Amino acid sequence: DPDAGRYWQQVMDGWLKGCRRLMSWLDGEGHLAPPWTANAAADMMYGLMSFDLLERMLEDRQWSRKRYGETLALLFRATFTGGTEDVQGIGATEVFRVTREAAGRVSR
Repeated sequence: DPDAGRYWQQVMDGWLKGCRRLMSWLDGEGHLAPPWTANAAADMMYGLMSFDLLERMLEDRQWSRKRYGETLALLFRATFTGGTEDVQGIGATEVFRVTREAAGRVSR
């Protein structure tokens, strides 16, 4: 279905836009860990937001959605900011809020 394919692409574009927005903000505030660039970090974050990873952890490994979200947020913070502490307002779910907002603005 061509309409479904176009919509899917819009959603994926929204996810990538959210990743770019977050990584640009981290970089601008001086919180993006070396050796990451905003673009490379956004691409990696986008790749890690894979449905394959989600399915493996929730279905195959029986993780709860809460555990998955908190652990992935911890992974993102440790990887992209070099620490596990909150960075000026980025809590365990902030990463997902930013990407949901971007995806929510995608027109249908």
